[in-house]
Amino acid sequence: MGLRIVAINDTPIATVIDSLSTLFTIDNQAIVKSIVPETVMSLQALEHFGFADSRQVKLMLSDGKTQVVKPIHPDNAFVNFRPDSLAFATANRKVLFTSRYFPEDRIYYMLYNKCHSRELAAERGDAEAAQKLPSFEAFTRKAFETLNDKPVDKLIFDMRYNGGGNSSQGTEFVERLAQALKQHPQVAVYVVLGRDTFSSAILNAMDFKQLTNAVFVGEETAGKPNHFGEVRSFQLPSSKVLVNYSTKYFKRSEKEIETIEPDMSIEMSFADFKKGVDPVFEWIKAQ
Repeated sequence: MGLRIVAINDTPIATVIDSLSTLFTIDNQAIVKSIVPETVMSLQALEHFGFADSRQVKLMLSDGKTQVVKPIHPDNAFVNFRPDSLAFATANRKVLFTSRYFPEDRIYYMLYNKCHSRELAAERGDAEAAQKLPSFEAFTRKAFETLNDKPVDKLIFDMRYNGGGNSSQGTEFVERLAQALKQHPQVAVYVVLGRDTFSSAILNAMDFKQLTNAVFVGEETAGKPNHFGEVRSFQLPSSKVLVNYSTKYFKRSEKEIETIEPDMSIEMSFADFKKGVDPVFEWIKAQ
């Protein structure tokens, strides 16, 4: 509908956000921006705080009108907003990783949405999953062929949608890229971060910070440089609830900072999304 929600059942949205934010650890505001939009769609969460009941939810919208929403039933369908077009990063946010060369701008754009791959699955011993996943080795090979064979002035490594996985392949890539850039001093490197950048993606962002002169663009990250990771899980025997827990502490900064802040802060607006414009990409092209 293209409108902001200003209240839920007459409760101001700021109050709703404040209450929902007590359900998870808040290291920074990026994690609130990342998790609350998903949590607010949970009728159980809204009921828990007394903002709704099981019958319906009344939304007050920014145009002053109200919209009544009934709980989703299997026979009902979600209504999705369809923008005029999709920017490269938005159109491909569901794939693990991909890349594209923009000849008119002499830009090589790498989108890295998940720290996972065919090789990592095979290394873990999951041959069946490995067959279904894309190859990071092929992705890497294409990247360096493009860097060597085509005129490249700007290189973009976009991790704004990357919630983590295994950081090892990303670290190896950044180490190799840092060496290759010595042979291509004309290439300006830009790393894109966002509210969903977390866990192993943070480690790879720190690799760029420590090994290259990359300019960081986008939003502050939900994850922080020093954090717990290497997540494992077990199932409770009676309730069958799955419990995830961390097994390792990663220290990548001497300072205890709560997020990685970009050098250039740019947030996509709904108007940008509607028009299929990526303000981050547009800013990089203009440099």
